[in-house]
Amino acid sequence: MTITSWISSVNPFVLFSLAKEEPKKGKDIISKAKDSSHKENANPKEKIHRQLTSLGRFTLRSQTDENPSNISFFVAFAHDKKDALPIQDFQQLWINRVMSHHERFHFAIDDDDHYFKDLKKPIDHYIQQVPNHPETEHELKERIQDMLLSPMNVNSKLWEAQYSTGEYGSSNAIFNAENDNHNYEQETLCLFKVHHSLCDGVSISVAIGDCTDESNILKQKIMEEYKRRREAHDAMFFLLALRRSLLKLFAFIVAVLVSLSLQFWKMLVSSDPFKHVVNGDMGIGSSVEFRNIASLKEIKAVAKSFSKRTTVNDVACVIVSYAIQKQIEEHAKNNNNVKVPKKINITIPVHLTGGILLPGQQLGNKIGGFVASVPIGDSWKPTDRVKAISKELAFQKKLPSPYISWYLARIFTAYFPEWVTKWSLRRFSANSCAAISNVRGFPIPVHFDSRQVKMICAFVPLPPGIPIGIVVSSYDGEVSFGLNCDHKIVPDAVKFGDWMLEEYNRLLKNI
Repeated sequence: MTITSWISSVNPFVLFSLAKEEPKKGKDIISKAKDSSHKENANPKEKIHRQLTSLGRFTLRSQTDENPSNISFFVAFAHDKKDALPIQDFQQLWINRVMSHHERFHFAIDDDDHYFKDLKKPIDHYIQQVPNHPETEHELKERIQDMLLSPMNVNSKLWEAQYSTGEYGSSNAIFNAENDNHNYEQETLCLFKVHHSLCDGVSISVAIGDCTDESNILKQKIMEEYKRRREAHDAMFFLLALRRSLLKLFAFIVAVLVSLSLQFWKMLVSSDPFKHVVNGDMGIGSSVEFRNIASLKEIKAVAKSFSKRTTVNDVACVIVSYAIQKQIEEHAKNNNNVKVPKKINITIPVHLTGGILLPGQQLGNKIGGFVASVPIGDSWKPTDRVKAISKELAFQKKLPSPYISWYLARIFTAYFPEWVTKWSLRRFSANSCAAISNVRGFPIPVHFDSRQVKMICAFVPLPPGIPIGIVVSSYDGEVSFGLNCDHKIVPDAVKFGDWMLEEYNRLLKNI
């Protein structure tokens, strides 16, 4: 997949909205807090910066001690023993390429969770060498689970990373390492934990891209495509804007009303298929899994074999919903009260700028979402179920639900107490069984100081009331997923991953 085709899927109207915030030259200017009480009480060694966004505070107030708002991801790169990258060199690489451009990586949160503050901490405060490299996949998963579940002191830092080097392929972080023709001797693993109040997944992807040797190429291609699309859109916009403005306003109002009506209807009629499993309380702990699905080219061929409008995201939703069906059936064997419903709800997070950030734009949390009702059950033929899910997602994408959810999150965070914020998130998820996030990765292989990155995989925190979180991402033409589950609902994430691939292989026969 080329960089141009990677960006070409972005809606031109999204790019027009991005145009309101032009890429900035140099560092962003950080405004100091205007609240004089903060200035008086602040530690003179701590510099108070801009106000924390409503969405940032939302991630703080919606988390629990058992389920913090931690994003985890790992970057694995390969090399021979003589070419190992010392941690000091990697730390300097991260300082020069990431922290010097994205000041949020210097920040922690002020005591009252309204402002960022810069503690001026050394890089060792964030990135540390761990003595033992994961020698098995199980050990790596345990570390990922710890990253997801261990609360972070956000007043001290908003991210951290563990750095280790070991035998190539030992942790299984790199898929099919045994079949690599290069015969690398070692792998280096950098395992990150980032609090969601720092930024979203798209921003994290931007930061990783900036750390690569290919960062300037990626930025140049993004800007070229952005300018081309903006020029095409501007030409169309000035010719048609006056004629279409009233029609668009009317259509937008109708879409908002439809979106709200559908959401409240789902909240009223949807039931939780796992309610008799958890008996009112989610479990404490998680089970994680990560797998390679197939090449992006193959998955696109599978999608288009059903219809022209079927997308890679649709295929992901199909295989995840099938795995959820199998998990419900598994619980039903031991609990007569558990039944397989005709439909389940799945929450789809949506990045409000189309999944890209232009060079110079600030990192942040620009995430909304919508709830899709998708069919499950053995009564459905695979072909019919794919088409039904594709139709549902296509319809939901036409509604302004992500923007509505984004504004509602801001309102609840700004004007309501914390318990109301948590309650609202649970209710608006409409008993969703899973949250599926799609993050566009890099379409070309990238390098850290000439060491080739072999794998990037991410894991999302579980939103309140949602027991399964999945990140589907692509890298160098391959599509993989990172799975984080409540262990009471999904006690065996490996089996859940098997079910996903089982359904994908059934779809593959349709080609």
